[in-house]
Parts: sequence; C-alpha cells; structure tokens
Amino acid sequence: MKKVFIVCGLFVLFASFPAFADSLVRVQCEDEDAGAEVFLNGKFVGECPMDAPVGEGIVQLLARKVVNGDFEKVFEKKLKVVDGVAQRVEIVLSAPRLTAEATLRKEAEEVNRQLRAAQEGDVDAMNKMAQRYEAGIGVKKDPAAAVIWRNKAEAATAQEQLRAAKSGDIKAMDNMAERYDTGEGVDKDPSEAQLWRKRAQSARLEQTKREEAAAAVQRSRENEAKAESISYFKNTSELVKTNTGDGPFRALISSVPATGLGLISDLFSAPSVTSQKSNLRNAAALRPSTWGKPDSLIARTAPPAPEQHSGVGGTLLLAEAK
Repeated sequence: MKKVFIVCGLFVLFASFPAFADSLVRVQCEDEDAGAEVFLNGKFVGECPMDAPVGEGIVQLLARKVVNGDFEKVFEKKLKVVDGVAQRVEIVLSAPRLTAEATLRKEAEEVNRQLRAAQEGDVDAMNKMAQRYEAGIGVKKDPAAAVIWRNKAEAATAQEQLRAAKSGDIKAMDNMAERYDTGEGVDKDPSEAQLWRKRAQSARLEQTKREEAAAAVQRSRENEAKAESISYFKNTSELVKTNTGDGPFRALISSVPATGLGLISDLFSAPSVTSQKSNLRNAAALRPSTWGKPDSLIARTAPPAPEQHSGVGGTLLLAEAK
C-alpha cells in the first residue's frame, strides 16, 4: 500500500512539472546591475542574473536595485510567454529615481507647504489646493474643499484687482466691472459694475489724449530737427568739396571760383530754403491756441516756439556762414 502512495505522488509531481519546465525566462545583466531584485507579476523570484520558470501568458517583469534610502534604479518589461519556449531578457537599469515611498513622502511635504502658503494668502497656492482636492492628488478627494479653496482664491484675486483698479490700472477696472456683473470674488452689484465701467472709459480716454499729445510733441521735435538740418550753403559746400581732391595748391586755386559759383547758386535758392525752414518750424511750433486751451496736454509738453527768420539778405547769409 505504501508503494502505491509513493507512485501516485511521483505521478502528480511529474504531471505538474511539464507546465513549467520548458517555459523559462533567463534574466541577465551587466556587472553594475548585478544583484538587482527581480519580480514577475509582482512576486519576488530572485536576484539578477537568474533563470525563472513561468507559466504561459503575459508576464510583467520588474527589476530594481536600491541606490540609497530615497533612490533606486529600475527596469520594466512586459513579456509574452509561450509554453515550451525560453526567453532571454537583458536587464539595463534606469538612472536613479525616487522610490515609491520617497515619492509619497515628498508629495506629502509639498502638500503641507502649499497648504501653509494658501492659509497665508498665496493665491497660486489656493488654486493648487483646489486642484488637489478636486482630483485627489496628494490628498483625499474632496469636491467641497476644492470649492472652498477656489472661492478663497477668487476673493483674494478680486482684492488685488480692486487695489490695482483704484491706483488707475484700466485692465483692472474692466475686471472689476465684470466681477460685479457676475459676482465672482465679490458680491454681485450691477451699480458697482457700471461705475467701474465708466471709470475705465474715462481713464482710457485720458490715456488716448496723453498718447496723442506725446505723438504731437515728437512730430514737433522731428520737424524742428529737419529745419535745422537745411543749410543755406548747400551748393557752395558741395562745389568746394568736389574741387579739393587734387592737393592743397590745386584746391586753393579751384576753390575760389567754386565758392563764388556756389554762393551765387545759394543766393538764388535762399528764398526756397527760407520757405522750407519756415514751413517746418511752423509745423514744429505747437501753439496752445492751435490745440484749444493754453493748459492742454500738448501745450504743456510742447517745446518753446523757435524764433522765426524773415527776409533774405547779406546779414542772414553771414549769420549762417558763421
């Protein structure tokens, strides 16, 4: 009877063995990765290098090696195991990364930091806490808490925009008008919304006036500069330059008639030059009477009107020559 039990036991053992004997995963690794812990479908099976018998099907292989308390190197691969076919896997561990435990600890530290900042009035931290409670990231999912933090963030943002609006920020005025219309971050109040909308319109109009005044002053300065750049002796200067390229003696002889011809030409063109200068200076002279009130923005920012030149004669030519 004893022999019968032994034979039956051997039969069961050998009957179950073929299911694993020919399905094998051979895990190999380089020297620096040797000793890595190997897991098959989450179960520890040994250290690399090693051979592991497996059943047919999909197998998730994980190898990891601890670097220190917070970091580890890992390797992951999904295998399709066929009955009776051996597979060879070469382990190449990743660069060090945080372990799951260290990741959870650091996430908890970050949650505490953001929570303290939110409690101290940091709007960005308030929004992040709202996101955490809404999605359950680092904290237990809590939609009600998410709404509370989002409302606090809106109220704090509204206060910041209100301060900016009172200091003259046009965009903040528009924001406050919209907030009082919708009730986001403040109590809904259509009359306050209308008030801030009117303030924004007035500020925008004033800003446009300042920009137009600055542009007018800039044009005035450019016209004045153009007037100053126009010379009564343009032709004379060009003729003298043309005849002074062959040495000092030749230049001395040729420059005398050239200067004379240039002066005659400039004399005839002087009225035209005077007219150009006068037109540019008239354009540059921004008189308060031209723009309405003497205390207008343009009148206050415009440069002093330049002295007007009238007539053409020897005195004028001599003055320009000096």
